[in-house]
This record gives sequence, C-alpha cells and structure tokens, in this order.
Amino acid sequence: VTFTEPGLPSGTQWSVTLNDVSHSSTTSTITFQEPAGTYPYSVTAPSGYSASPSSGSLTVSGATTQSITFTIKPVLSRITVTASPSTVVQSTATAGSTITVTALDQNGNPMPGVSISLSATSPGYLNPSSVTTGADGQATATLSLTESITSPVQVTVTAPPSGVSGS
Repeated sequence: VTFTEPGLPSGTQWSVTLNDVSHSSTTSTITFQEPAGTYPYSVTAPSGYSASPSSGSLTVSGATTQSITFTIKPVLSRITVTASPSTVVQSTATAGSTITVTALDQNGNPMPGVSISLSATSPGYLNPSSVTTGADGQATATLSLTESITSPVQVTVTAPPSGVSGS
C-alpha cells in the first residue's frame, strides 16, 4: 500500500497510520506491506496544513495507492477597519457610525468565523462590543457617543488568540 502526496515542501514530515501501524516520511510517499483486506487509516498533517482525506477505509487487493492532498490552513494575518460615516458631528452623535471590520488571511482572502472584540475611547461606545465575521469575512458594530466631543474617538479591534489588531 502506497500513500502519496504531491504538494508538501521538500523535507516536510507527514505520517499515516494504517491498521494501527504508523509510518512517517519527509518524502512524497509512505509505503506499508499489508495482505489483501480492508483497513482503516488516518493521516497526520504537518503543522499549518490540513489533509484530505484525513482518514478512511482502504481496500487492499494487490498494489494499492491512496493520494493525500495537503492544503495550507488559513491564518488570520490582518484586520481592516472602516467607519461610515467616518465623522460623527455633534448634531448626529446619537445616529452613530457603522464600524466594519474585515478579517483577512495570509493571502488576503476573507476569513469567516473570526471572533473580534471592539473597544472605543470615552465617550464612545460600541454595540455590540464582540462580533463574529460572516461568510464575507466582515462584521459590523455601531459606534455611538454618550456626549458631544471635539477630539477623535479611537476604535480598537482585537482578534484573539492570535492578537492581530487594528484601529
């Protein structure tokens, strides 16, 4: 039985467990000697990657090959913040400003499902103060003021546990 993977960087370790026996490799193949039969397998991906398929059942009848594809897991690398309107004047302080945060991965792609905390300097407040990005990688909150001011209110966003933040 041969497991193959076509895309990991040279020297990257990966492993397969077939019928409770584990083998690992830093090359593109892992080979087992098994008689005919059906066996469970699972794949351990290198850190930062996901495997497909990551597990399954393999029927062995002669030379059998199973291809495994590794994909780099997206990593939150940047948060953008926009405000609309960008200026809230005294007469519209109660109307507030919509704060839109966008979570982006290492390739600039939107990331859904990212939990983001928001805070504002006084007298600004945000509702809600915690959001989760949607399928488009975006989430919104409303910035309101408790009183009229002449200096800017700063909004800070943080996405734990990575600590990526912006303002």
